[in-house]
Amino acid sequence: MRRLTLCLLFACLILAGCATGPMPTPAPRLYPPALLTTLPEPPPAPASGALEDLYRNHLEAMALYWQLRDRYQGLVEWLKATGALSGD
Repeated sequence: MRRLTLCLLFACLILAGCATGPMPTPAPRLYPPALLTTLPEPPPAPASGALEDLYRNHLEAMALYWQLRDRYQGLVEWLKATGALSGD
């Protein structure tokens, strides 16, 4: 009788251990490409108050803006592709 009780207890302990199942594996962390997360360059300062310098400064600032806009768009597309951002 004692042997039967020990066998049943052992079987119950084994079955109880199996009921919990394996530990869930964590999802892999995704990191965006470094090009999309670098800080933008500071806006340029005009060399002087002359109209030609102000115009050249405006063109440089606009070029930096378009580069930053392209990087932002790339980051948004990457987030949508990984499912981290809804595609509204």
